[in-house]
Amino acid sequence: LGGQWPRLDCLGELSDRLLSSWRAQAVRWTFCVAALFALQAGPSVALATELAGMVVGVTGGDRLTLQSADHQLYKIQLLGADAPEKMQAFGRKTKFSLSDLVLMRTASVQLLEQSQDGWRLGKVVVRGQDIALTQIQRGMAWWDRPNAVWQEEADRLAFEAAEATAKLQGLAVWRHRDPVPPWVYRGESADVVRKN
Repeated sequence: LGGQWPRLDCLGELSDRLLSSWRAQAVRWTFCVAALFALQAGPSVALATELAGMVVGVTGGDRLTLQSADHQLYKIQLLGADAPEKMQAFGRKTKFSLSDLVLMRTASVQLLEQSQDGWRLGKVVVRGQDIALTQIQRGMAWWDRPNAVWQEEADRLAFEAAEATAKLQGLAVWRHRDPVPPWVYRGESADVVRKN
């Protein structure tokens, strides 16, 4: 049909109006369906901004500072990971683990929302490796379930599996019989999206 809608010659002008109306309706439905798919993929689809730069600092097992090409600094909280606080068991080791993975390396980041204190959630990738996932695989962090709404479905499944595997293997934080999750240590509820 060469991109043209067929005309029903027997109906003349009426067929043109019906098809025109039908096309407008089809376009509206197409946009609605596309919007639904975007929402199912998660908020990150619409809100993420891409950034690349050098990791110039590590603050904890799930926080780093990235310097962009224009020398702007970004404080980034790893999307999907919640590492022990500095004074918790493994707190310092998780920081060293993150430093080993990222410090003075080029990283690409999908930046998401910014909290009131300037930290931004972000998916950080170094050498093709999702750094938050690697921290969880090493047993250096919990999967940050409250912020999982920002992750794509495949990432949520991978993070959940990585945490379960690290726990079964008794890696790092999972060596303790009853490890204290960071949100409990901070006095937060597990279902509150962290903004710090």
